[in-house]
Formats: sequence, structure tokens, C-alpha cells
Amino acid sequence: MIAAMVEEKIDTMETHITWAYIAKELNLTPSALSHFRKKKTELNFKSLLKLCKIVFPRKYIDVLADWTLILTKPSNVKVALEFLAANRKIDHLKSFHSKKETFTSKCTKELIEAYYTMIPHLESSFTSSHLPKITEKQKEVKSQEALVILEICEVYYYSTIGEIGNVVTNLEKVKNRLSLISDSLLNELYMNRIEEVESVVMLYNKADTVKARSLCEKIIKDESGFYCATFLADAYYRIGMSFLFESPDMCLKNLKKAKELYLKDNKEGSAKNIDKNEVTFAKIFWGLKILETDELEDSYTAFVLAKSDRKEEAIRVIKELNQDSPFTKYYSGIATGNNNELLESLLMFRNKGNYFYAQLPKLLLDECEDMKAIVKLILN
Repeated sequence: MIAAMVEEKIDTMETHITWAYIAKELNLTPSALSHFRKKKTELNFKSLLKLCKIVFPRKYIDVLADWTLILTKPSNVKVALEFLAANRKIDHLKSFHSKKETFTSKCTKELIEAYYTMIPHLESSFTSSHLPKITEKQKEVKSQEALVILEICEVYYYSTIGEIGNVVTNLEKVKNRLSLISDSLLNELYMNRIEEVESVVMLYNKADTVKARSLCEKIIKDESGFYCATFLADAYYRIGMSFLFESPDMCLKNLKKAKELYLKDNKEGSAKNIDKNEVTFAKIFWGLKILETDELEDSYTAFVLAKSDRKEEAIRVIKELNQDSPFTKYYSGIATGNNNELLESLLMFRNKGNYFYAQLPKLLLDECEDMKAIVKLILN
């Protein structure tokens, strides 16, 4: 099926592609290519992904997701499941689960079940009822790969409900178990999932921008970006945000790279949101020019006005927003010059566990000697 589908596609492509070219790009011997075309062998998953990117560059994720459902080699199925989860191909994961019993390998069956358990995370629908299910399955499985995925599910659960202490504890547990997985590719892909969560914790919960960047840079260098462009885009996004208080150029440069990768991965909504939110916020924070064509939400309009000499307008807009958030408290504190409002914003950010954005009111409060000791006490 796969070879026939490729054959049909390359015959109709405007850019002429031959099987000889494909063999060269995939580093296949004539014999290996012949066996693949005659359906006598199954290419490894990385070669299938390369093939898909060559022949179906604009929709390779969708095409390869369909191909995964006819794969039979256990080594391919393992990577295919991670590919589907990373690219949020939930329906395909469910299809794998529905045909789980067609596989003879117990380890493969357990891994399919583990990824099925991850679906609530992928759908952003975790509830308190999911944790007992995750921990119960951890006790049942024998496969180390399945156990790692289930432990990562537990990390995602605690991250969702904001229990950062449990996130950190369980991250270390998963790292230790990874040493038991001999497959180097799976080890790296699973590690990148861990590093992704850890970089979020380091950036937002610990405000450790150096450590967060280091973790994101490792993700960029590793294999995960080849299997899921969104992993790369998200890493560049966090690097960009990590520079918010340090360098507008580095902040905007990395956010631009993230936007380009989201667009390449057909994530137009994510790309648009970067311009609408993070880029706009960074420009206002640094006092950079906002184009007249930029559509500002009311909260950002309040931010712009608060930082200008139009304080009364800012206060009016903030009142009309009628939002009790740490950001609006921050804008109001700027507009009114009221340190108590800035302090309230700081407390709200801290109570949410967001020590990164707590730097916003902190920077202003630190300008007042009487407030420095209070700020230090709150954040330590």
C-alpha cells in the first residue's frame, strides 16, 4: 500500500522525483528499495518519515499517521505511537488501541495501552479520576517503555493541577527509569518529553531562565524536532519568553522562529497567537512601536495607556475590563503608581506558582527601598 501510494504520487508531481532519488535520500541499497516496493519488507520508521516528507511535504503528518496503522514491526510501532502522540493524532491512537489484540508482543500491547492512557492529556481533559487509573496501570505493566509513558502521564497530571512538587519528584523517577531503555531513539524521544516539562517548570515556576534555555536548546539539537515540529516550535517559544526581561531582540527573534515553525507544521492558530499575545506584550513591555495595523485586545490597550502619559484612560479601560487577574493588577499599579496594587499583583502571580511573570511587578517594586525586603520575603 505505501509503495503504491508513493508511486501514484510521484507520477503526478510537478517536481520530478524518481525512485533512484528517494533511495539516495533514504540511504537505501537497490536490494532494500526493491524489497520495499515489492512489499517484502517494512522500512524503519525514520526512513518512512523521510519518505513522507519528500513526497507529501505539506501533509506528511496526516499521511504518515495513516501509514502507522498498517505497520507491523514492533520497533516501528513503538516509534509510531510516540509520533502520533507528539503530533496529537488522537483518533489514530484510538485506532491502534482498538486493534491492540492483533499484535502478538505483550510489550507492544502494553505500550499501546499506555499511550491510550495519555489521551486525556492530549485532549486537555484530565480529571481527578485519571490518577488512580494511571497508577493502577503502572502496577500492571512489565514493559519499561510502557512504564515510562505511564509515569510521564502522571507528570502531566500533576502539571495540569499545578502540583509542582510532585511534578519535580516524578520527573526524577522517570529519568532514573530511562536508563533501563536500551533503544537509543526511544530513550531520546522520551527524554525530550521530560525536558519539555522540566523547561516549563524552570521557566515559569522557578524563574530559572538559564536552565530553561539550556533544556530547550537540547530539545532543538535532539531528534524530537524531526518527529514533531511542534516540539521544536515550543522550545523556541520558551527560549523567546525566557529573554522577556533581558533582551527584546533575542525575545522577538526566537518568537519569530517559533511562529515560522508553527506555520510550517500547519499550526496557523498557534502562529497567530504569538503575534497577538507574546510579541505584542514584549513590544509594549520594552516600549517598542506597536503598528497601527496591530489589533490590540483591551488588556493590551490598558498596558499601552498605563505606560504612557494617558493614565486616566488606562484606569477607565481597566475598570471596564472588570478582570481580577495579576496582569490587570499590574497594569493598574503602573497607571495609578500604587505600590499596593503592584504588591497584590505579585502575590497573585506567586499564588499561581508563576514566579516568572512575578518579575513584572517585582521590577517596579524593587525601585522602592521600602518594598525590596517585602518582595524578597514574598518570593523566597
